[in-house]
Amino acid sequence: MLRSAGIGLCALALTGCVGERAGWMHQACIEASPACIASPEDAGGLMPAPILLPGLQMVVRLENHGFDAERVKIIGLPVSERSVTGPSSSSRPPLTRLFLSMTSANATATFHPEHVRLIVGDVVLHPVASYEFGRWGPDGKPSPEGSWGFKPVSGAQTLGLSRREMSVDFGMEPPSPERGDLKLDLSEALNMPGQAPVPLLRFVPRRWRHDHV
Repeated sequence: MLRSAGIGLCALALTGCVGERAGWMHQACIEASPACIASPEDAGGLMPAPILLPGLQMVVRLENHGFDAERVKIIGLPVSERSVTGPSSSSRPPLTRLFLSMTSANATATFHPEHVRLIVGDVVLHPVASYEFGRWGPDGKPSPEGSWGFKPVSGAQTLGLSRREMSVDFGMEPPSPERGDLKLDLSEALNMPGQAPVPLLRFVPRRWRHDHV
Protein backbone atom coordinates (compact mmCIF):
# COMPACT_ATOMS: atom_id res chain seq x y z
CA MET A 1 0.00 0.00 0.00
CA LEU A 2 2.82 2.39 0.86
CA ARG A 3 4.57 1.57 -2.40
CA SER A 4 1.40 2.22 -4.41
CA ALA A 5 0.89 5.53 -2.61
CA GLY A 6 4.49 6.50 -3.33
CA ILE A 7 4.11 5.74 -7.04
CA GLY A 8 0.89 7.78 -7.14
CA LEU A 9 2.59 10.76 -5.54
CA CYS A 10 5.43 10.43 -8.02
CA ALA A 11 2.96 10.68 -10.87
CA LEU A 12 1.55 13.90 -9.40
CA ALA A 13 4.83 15.51 -8.33
CA LEU A 14 6.18 18.09 -10.77
CA THR A 15 9.72 17.54 -9.57
CA GLY A 16 9.62 13.78 -10.13
CA CYS A 17 10.88 10.97 -7.92
CA VAL A 18 14.14 9.23 -7.23
CA GLY A 19 14.25 5.57 -6.26
CA GLU A 20 16.98 4.00 -4.18
CA ARG A 21 18.06 0.41 -3.83
CA ALA A 22 20.57 -0.96 -1.34
CA GLY A 23 22.07 -4.33 -0.57
CA TRP A 24 25.25 -6.39 -0.31
CA MET A 25 28.04 -7.04 -2.79
CA HIS A 26 31.61 -8.37 -2.72
CA GLN A 27 34.66 -6.12 -2.98
CA ALA A 28 37.83 -7.84 -4.20
CA CYS A 29 40.96 -6.58 -2.47
CA ILE A 30 44.50 -7.39 -1.45
CA GLU A 31 44.86 -8.31 2.21
CA ALA A 32 45.46 -5.27 4.47
CA SER A 33 44.64 -2.80 1.68
CA PRO A 34 42.22 0.07 2.48
CA ALA A 35 39.41 -1.66 0.58
CA CYS A 36 39.85 -4.79 2.73
CA ILE A 37 39.74 -2.98 6.06
CA ALA A 38 36.95 -0.49 5.26
CA SER A 39 33.73 -0.82 7.21
CA PRO A 40 31.23 -3.11 5.44
CA GLU A 41 28.62 -0.40 6.04
CA ASP A 42 30.55 2.12 3.90
CA ALA A 43 27.93 2.15 1.16
CA GLY A 44 29.15 2.96 -2.32
CA GLY A 45 27.93 2.18 -5.82
CA LEU A 46 27.85 -1.18 -7.54
CA MET A 47 31.24 -0.66 -9.21
CA PRO A 48 34.01 -2.10 -7.01
CA ALA A 49 37.13 -0.07 -6.27
CA PRO A 50 40.03 -0.81 -8.66
CA ILE A 51 42.97 -2.95 -7.62
CA LEU A 52 46.32 -1.33 -8.38
CA LEU A 53 49.35 -3.54 -8.95
CA PRO A 54 52.75 -2.77 -10.50
CA GLY A 55 52.07 -2.45 -14.20
CA LEU A 56 48.39 -3.36 -13.94
CA GLN A 57 45.07 -1.75 -12.99
CA MET A 58 42.23 -4.18 -12.51
CA VAL A 59 38.55 -4.07 -11.55
CA VAL A 60 37.16 -7.39 -10.32
CA ARG A 61 33.40 -7.83 -9.97
CA LEU A 62 31.53 -10.94 -8.86
CA GLU A 63 28.00 -11.05 -10.24
CA ASN A 64 26.22 -12.05 -7.06
CA HIS A 65 25.06 -8.75 -5.59
CA GLY A 66 21.65 -8.71 -3.98
CA PHE A 67 19.37 -5.94 -2.73
CA ASP A 68 17.41 -5.97 0.49
CA ALA A 69 15.94 -2.46 0.65
CA GLU A 70 14.15 -0.16 -1.75
CA ARG A 71 12.54 3.23 -1.30
CA VAL A 72 11.06 6.08 -3.32
CA LYS A 73 11.83 9.72 -2.54
CA ILE A 74 10.33 13.09 -3.53
CA ILE A 75 12.83 15.94 -3.16
CA GLY A 76 14.86 13.77 -0.79
CA LEU A 77 11.91 12.80 1.42
CA PRO A 78 11.24 9.03 1.71
CA VAL A 79 7.70 8.31 0.52
CA SER A 80 7.59 4.54 0.46
CA GLU A 81 10.01 1.95 1.67
CA ARG A 82 10.13 -1.83 1.63
CA SER A 83 12.49 -4.64 2.52
CA VAL A 84 13.16 -7.42 0.07
CA THR A 85 15.17 -10.62 0.14
CA GLY A 86 16.98 -12.80 -2.36
CA PRO A 87 19.51 -12.17 -5.12
CA SER A 88 19.12 -9.42 -7.68
CA SER A 89 17.60 -10.26 -11.04
CA SER A 90 21.05 -10.04 -12.67
CA SER A 91 22.18 -13.25 -10.95
CA ARG A 92 22.21 -16.20 -13.34
CA PRO A 93 21.90 -19.51 -11.42
CA PRO A 94 23.48 -21.96 -11.55
CA LEU A 95 26.40 -19.94 -12.91
CA THR A 96 28.59 -17.56 -10.96
CA ARG A 97 30.11 -14.99 -13.31
CA LEU A 98 33.32 -13.11 -12.59
CA PHE A 99 34.10 -9.91 -14.52
CA LEU A 100 37.66 -8.63 -14.90
CA SER A 101 38.57 -5.30 -16.47
CA MET A 102 42.36 -5.16 -16.96
CA THR A 103 44.60 -2.35 -18.18
CA SER A 104 48.23 -3.38 -18.46
CA ALA A 105 51.32 -1.22 -18.84
CA ASN A 106 53.20 -4.22 -20.26
CA ALA A 107 52.43 -5.07 -23.89
CA THR A 108 53.51 -8.69 -23.38
CA ALA A 109 51.36 -9.43 -20.31
CA THR A 110 48.99 -12.36 -20.80
CA PHE A 111 45.79 -13.60 -19.22
CA HIS A 112 44.90 -17.31 -19.22
CA PRO A 113 41.22 -17.58 -18.18
CA GLU A 114 41.33 -21.35 -17.68
CA HIS A 115 43.81 -20.86 -14.84
CA VAL A 116 41.55 -18.60 -12.75
CA ARG A 117 40.58 -20.20 -9.43
CA LEU A 118 37.62 -19.08 -7.31
CA ILE A 119 37.81 -20.36 -3.75
CA VAL A 120 34.56 -20.61 -1.78
CA GLY A 121 35.24 -21.86 1.73
CA ASP A 122 37.22 -25.07 1.27
CA VAL A 123 36.09 -25.59 -2.34
CA VAL A 124 38.34 -24.60 -5.26
CA LEU A 125 36.30 -23.89 -8.40
CA HIS A 126 37.61 -24.14 -11.97
CA PRO A 127 36.12 -22.15 -14.88
CA VAL A 128 33.54 -23.74 -17.16
CA ALA A 129 33.58 -20.96 -19.77
CA SER A 130 35.25 -17.61 -20.48
CA TYR A 131 34.45 -14.64 -22.71
CA GLU A 132 35.78 -11.28 -23.83
CA PHE A 133 33.52 -8.24 -24.20
CA GLY A 134 34.13 -5.93 -27.13
CA ARG A 135 33.09 -4.95 -30.64
CA TRP A 136 33.41 -7.83 -33.06
CA GLY A 137 33.21 -8.00 -36.84
CA PRO A 138 31.62 -10.85 -38.84
CA ASP A 139 34.97 -12.66 -38.79
CA GLY A 140 35.07 -12.60 -34.97
CA LYS A 141 37.95 -10.13 -34.89
CA PRO A 142 37.90 -6.75 -33.08
CA SER A 143 36.34 -4.05 -35.24
CA PRO A 144 35.42 -0.41 -34.44
CA GLU A 145 32.35 -0.90 -36.68
CA GLY A 146 31.40 -4.27 -35.21
CA SER A 147 28.66 -5.26 -32.80
CA TRP A 148 29.10 -5.17 -29.03
CA GLY A 149 28.97 -8.55 -27.36
CA PHE A 150 30.74 -11.39 -25.56
CA LYS A 151 32.96 -13.73 -27.57
CA PRO A 152 34.12 -17.11 -26.18
CA VAL A 153 37.87 -17.19 -25.58
CA SER A 154 40.35 -19.81 -24.43
CA GLY A 155 44.08 -20.08 -24.03
CA ALA A 156 46.51 -17.28 -23.29
CA GLN A 157 45.21 -13.81 -24.22
CA THR A 158 47.79 -11.07 -24.79
CA LEU A 159 46.56 -8.00 -22.92
CA GLY A 160 48.49 -5.40 -24.91
CA LEU A 161 48.26 -1.79 -23.72
CA SER A 162 44.51 -1.26 -24.02
CA ARG A 163 41.78 -2.14 -21.55
CA ARG A 164 40.48 -5.70 -21.86
CA GLU A 165 37.11 -6.82 -20.53
CA MET A 166 36.90 -10.52 -19.62
CA SER A 167 34.36 -12.70 -17.87
CA VAL A 168 34.81 -16.16 -16.38
CA ASP A 169 31.98 -18.52 -15.47
CA PHE A 170 31.96 -21.07 -12.65
CA GLY A 171 29.43 -23.87 -12.40
CA MET A 172 27.80 -23.11 -9.08
CA GLU A 173 24.97 -21.06 -7.63
CA PRO A 174 26.09 -17.47 -6.94
CA PRO A 175 27.36 -17.41 -3.34
CA SER A 176 25.69 -15.08 -0.87
CA PRO A 177 27.22 -11.57 -1.08
CA GLU A 178 27.39 -11.61 2.73
CA ARG A 179 29.81 -14.55 2.83
CA GLY A 180 33.28 -13.72 4.10
CA ASP A 181 35.18 -16.81 2.93
CA LEU A 182 35.63 -16.14 -0.81
CA LYS A 183 39.04 -15.74 -2.43
CA LEU A 184 40.37 -15.38 -5.96
CA ASP A 185 43.63 -16.90 -7.19
CA LEU A 186 45.00 -15.23 -10.33
CA SER A 187 48.63 -16.20 -9.72
CA GLU A 188 48.71 -18.62 -12.67
CA ALA A 189 46.16 -16.78 -14.82
CA LEU A 190 47.98 -13.43 -15.07
CA ASN A 191 51.53 -13.44 -16.35
CA MET A 192 53.33 -10.10 -16.25
CA PRO A 193 57.01 -10.43 -17.24
CA GLY A 194 59.31 -8.87 -14.68
CA GLN A 195 56.59 -8.69 -12.00
CA ALA A 196 55.80 -10.92 -9.05
CA PRO A 197 52.70 -13.15 -9.31
CA VAL A 198 49.40 -11.49 -8.45
CA PRO A 199 48.76 -11.98 -4.71
CA LEU A 200 45.74 -13.91 -3.53
CA LEU A 201 42.68 -11.65 -3.52
CA ARG A 202 39.95 -11.73 -0.91
CA PHE A 203 36.29 -10.85 -1.39
CA VAL A 204 34.88 -8.84 1.49
CA PRO A 205 31.15 -8.13 1.94
CA ARG A 206 30.24 -4.48 1.44
CA ARG A 207 27.01 -2.51 1.40
CA TRP A 208 26.06 -0.75 -1.84
CA ARG A 209 23.48 1.91 -2.60
CA HIS A 210 22.21 3.06 -5.99
CA ASP A 211 19.84 5.87 -6.95
CA HIS A 212 17.67 5.66 -10.03
CA VAL A 213 15.00 7.89 -11.57
